[in-house]
Amino acid sequence: MIVRAAWCPLCRMGTWQAQYDPVGEWAMPVFVANGDSDPTILPHLSYLLADLISRARVKIYPDAADGFLFQHHAEFARDVDVFLGG
Repeated sequence: MIVRAAWCPLCRMGTWQAQYDPVGEWAMPVFVANGDSDPTILPHLSYLLADLISRARVKIYPDAADGFLFQHHAEFARDVDVFLGG
């Protein structure tokens, strides 16, 4: 599973909803990607999310915000390929 930190329960940290999200029970590998300058989803949330998921891998792309997919498209594609076992 490939997850961008924006889709995580940490965005609701401190609310009643966060305690009901089962991400800690996920058994599948998860690739969490984010840009180091993302003002909406702060990069430290990616690390917090990965700490909740036992088989998570985090990649923070330098000098990029939420557009890291476009700024680092070739690197992201290689990272996803490696993550998926290619």
